[in-house]
Order: sequence, then structure tokens, then C-alpha cells
Amino acid sequence: MASTVSGVWAIDIGSNSLKALRLQATDEGVEVIGFDYIEYPKVLSGGGVADTEKVQILSEALHTFASRNEVSKDEVAISIAGHNSFSRFIKLPPVEQKRVPEIVQFEAIQQIPFDINEVEWDWQLMDNSDSPDTEVGIFAIKNEVIDEVMTNFTKEGMKVTCVQILPMALYNYVYYDRSDLGRANEKATVILDMGAENTTLVVCTKSTVWQRSIRIGGNAFTEAVAEKFHLSFQKAEKLKRTAPMSKYVRQIFSAMKPIYTDLGSEVQRSLGFYGSSSPGREKGFSKIIALGGGMKLKGLSKYLQQTLGVPVIMPDSFERVTLSEDLSAAKYHQNVSNFAGAYGLGVQLLSEAKIESNLLPQSVARSMAWARKSRVFIAAASLILAVMILSVVRAGYDNSQWKKCEPERRATQSIKAKAQASSSKLNQENSREKPIDERISKQVDFYKYREVVPYLVETLVSCLPNEHNTADTDQQSLYEAVKKGDIETVQSIARDERKILFVTNITVDYAESLVEAKWEEEKKRKGGRRSSSSVVNDAMMGGGGMPGMMPGMPGMMPGMPGMMPGMPGMMPGGMPGGMGVGGR
Repeated sequence: MASTVSGVWAIDIGSNSLKALRLQATDEGVEVIGFDYIEYPKVLSGGGVADTEKVQILSEALHTFASRNEVSKDEVAISIAGHNSFSRFIKLPPVEQKRVPEIVQFEAIQQIPFDINEVEWDWQLMDNSDSPDTEVGIFAIKNEVIDEVMTNFTKEGMKVTCVQILPMALYNYVYYDRSDLGRANEKATVILDMGAENTTLVVCTKSTVWQRSIRIGGNAFTEAVAEKFHLSFQKAEKLKRTAPMSKYVRQIFSAMKPIYTDLGSEVQRSLGFYGSSSPGREKGFSKIIALGGGMKLKGLSKYLQQTLGVPVIMPDSFERVTLSEDLSAAKYHQNVSNFAGAYGLGVQLLSEAKIESNLLPQSVARSMAWARKSRVFIAAASLILAVMILSVVRAGYDNSQWKKCEPERRATQSIKAKAQASSSKLNQENSREKPIDERISKQVDFYKYREVVPYLVETLVSCLPNEHNTADTDQQSLYEAVKKGDIETVQSIARDERKILFVTNITVDYAESLVEAKWEEEKKRKGGRRSSSSVVNDAMMGGGGMPGMMPGMPGMMPGMPGMMPGMPGMMPGGMPGGMGVGGR
């Protein structure tokens, strides 16, 4: 009946049967991937069953469960009956949040009716937005009770990680599964879970939980039948279960009627106490959910509904649980009302519950923690050892490769040495470049302004009149004839119409500053002598000034080819042929 998919096991051990669910979380909620229901050959709390026989029956049931289900790899949650546990809900005085654990421990010592060292206890902070008070639940179970239960699970190799009291497991079921669960200031939902010896009553809202154990269970009905018909407990149990089909059905229910009445009175008294114990609880109850095998007695649900005036329902399914396709739906739904406690345990183990207290013994929890850590330590040590081995292997391989490549390393070192020597020589040669560059730059600087004088001459000549910048056609022909050395054309023009200027000499003086420069006129005033380079010969008709000048002609500078025949720089007929200009 179990699936091979990984999940968690939740086991509810009662006096009459073992109920177990294997659950896993899904996107839609929770899925049942395995279940089991094992009924004992005898009721453990029935008369005539010795303690040793109880242990034997429970041990055989767990062995049967472990043999037909895969439980060694899954975490397991188990429940302890409410009458074997202690639970109390108290309101704390106004304190800082960090001091709540300290106050709770003090309250636990005061509230738990046993020596605090003889019990396993835990507490739960109740998140109640409808109340300004801080409310906590304190839960405890005697060590000897837990040890007795844990022994059988340890023997079968089950890994129990959560121990919860049954009333809180039932509350977790209702809180998680029932969408109609109201809040604290609304009508509450009541759970009645009838076991063999006791009936667990749990009043549930989304914010609060209240529980009580009623000392009336299925055994009380069996004992009434046994007394009426003078039967053994086992035969009376069988007769009780088959009462609807027995010819003594009227006598059987007549014998059980006082138990019906007592149960109804106890439930009514408990609910009345709940309603009057705190303000806001008088709203009433929306429904009673009947669970457990005892509630299957014919007419019991109807009787309670009439007596209490509250609808009583026995669920045939769970709202937020889906059943795996691999499982038998008929067998599952046949006992679905018995699985509510296991359902609440599984929800807690899947971290979907409101009550998260865990009464697992501290010694077991520590040993499990160390077991988990030891596995981690072993894995880490194995990993370190593997890394060390791989490192040694790698080192050996690298060493062999190093020796194998010795010739290549030597050749590489030789090439490296040659490259370093060449680089050194190159740096040495490069260091010699700077002085040479400085010397070259110094020599080149002498010619830095050599273009100035030609440019000055070119500019000066371009300003003189020539064949291109005169409007007189005769003068254009005169300039062209002079340029070509055509004497006849020159002589054909009357002398007083020849407007020609020849520059025969230019003198350049260097000065560091134009402000401090000595101009030619200033030199003449101070020196009293005239430089030969400042003589100006005017080629004029009748000694008058020529308005135009002819620049750029060949033979303008002394010694240049293309001068007119006769004296250098003079026009024919003894006319001055040029002008010496002193310049700076």
C-alpha cells in the first residue's frame, strides 16, 4: 500500500489499531502516497490484557507495519494520547518579546504537575490577532511514557523526529484542512475523537485551541454490553460491533444507553465550561467533527446532535488531500476518519501546521543531530581524502612532465638570455640617440628663419608695378619688352614715358627686438655716414619720381642674369637702372 516516492510517515498508535499515512507536499496541498491500518487482535486497554501482552501486541503491529512499508529512509512523526500528556494555555504578563522564553520556563515549572526534570516539555506561542494578550501553550509528557513508546520504533529502525500529543495533532488537521474554520470571535469547530479508553475533545478556531480528555471511550460501551450479557470483554466487543445485525439489537443498545447519556452530559459540560471560561467564547459552535472508531456506533452521532444542538458530521474525506493513483481508494476511505490524527502529524512534519511543538526527547534529538553531522563529517573527510589523493597523483604527473620537458626549458632559457642581451644593447643604443638629436636640433636651429628674407623679397617685389598690375597698355608692353630683353621695343617708347624701377640691392640687419632696432635714418643721424646699401637710383624721366615700379623681373638683383645691356642695373643711355634699399 506504500508508494516508492519519498515522503514522511505519520503514525497514530491507539489502543485498538495503528493508523499511518505517508504524505508528501505538492503544489495543490498534500498527497497521500502511502497508508496503513493495522487492527490489533485485542484491545490493549481491554480487560484481561497484561502489560507484557500489550507490549508484545504493539511490537508485532509495528513489525508488521515496517515489514510491508518502506520506512527506514523517511522521517517519522508519532502521537501520544491526550490522557497521557499535559497541556495548558496561559496568558503572559506584558513583557518584552525577548523575555518570553524566560517567563515561559518559569511558568512551566509552576504549571506542570511533575518534576520538570522528569518530563519532556515544549511551548508554542499562539498568534492571536484578536487578543492583545500574549498567549502560550505549554505541553509535557513524562519521560517514561515517551521512552516506552520510542523503544518499539527504535527496534524497527524507524527515524522518529517528531513527538506530538494527539489533541494538538487533531487541531493541526482542522487548521490546515478545514476551510470553514472560524476565527476566535466566531463560532468554533469541535472535534470529538473517541478512542478505546478516552474521548478527546478539541475546540478549534484559527487563533485558539482548547482541549479536554473525557474518561469515556469505546471500552465503556463494551463493558456495559459485557455486564448486561455476562460476556468476556472480547466477546462483548465483537457483539457491540455487530449490534445492528444482531437479533439482540434492542437489548444491546438498551445496555449502552447510560453510556450515551454520560458521554452527552460530559461533552455538554465541557463545552459549557469552554464557553464561560473566557469572554468572546459564548458565540457557540458551528459543528462537531466526529472521529475515531468509537464514533461509528450506530445512532451515537445522531444522539449527540440532538443532545448538544450542534450539527455532528463524520468526514468521509479530507479537503486538501489527494490520493495517489497507485493506492486503493476503497481501503483508504473505509478508515479515513481514523486517519485525522496521522494527517495532523504529517502536516506538522511538512512544516504546514500551526502548532509546531515537539516533545521528542532531547537525548534522541541530540543523537540524531550528531548522526546527521557525523554523516556530513564523513562525507567531508572522504572529500578531503579524495582531494589529497588527487593532489598527490597530480603532483606526480606534473613532476614527470617537468623532467620530460627539461631540454625545451634549457632551449627556452637560452633564447630568453639572448633576448635579454639584445634588449640591453637596444636600450644602450637608444640612450645614445638623445645627445645626437640635441646636436642636430641645435644645428638645424640656425636655419630656422632662413625663409624670412626670401619671403620678404618676394613680398616686396610683388608690391612693385609690373605687366599684370598696371592699367596702361603701353607700360605693359614696356614691362614685357624689358623682361624679354627687347631693346628696340624699349627704345621705341619715349624716355619720359618709361616708368621703370630697378631694385639693385637689399641689405638685412638682424635685431633681437623691433623696439630696440636701429633703423637706417637713425644710423645716418648718429653716424653721419651713409651706407652704400642705402643708395636709391631713380629711373625717372627728367629726374622726376616714377609712380610705378617693375618688380619680379630677371636681372633685378645684382649679378642676376637677364639684366639690361650696359651697366649692371642701369638703363641704356646712362640712366640709373636700379635702387639700393637698406632693410631690416
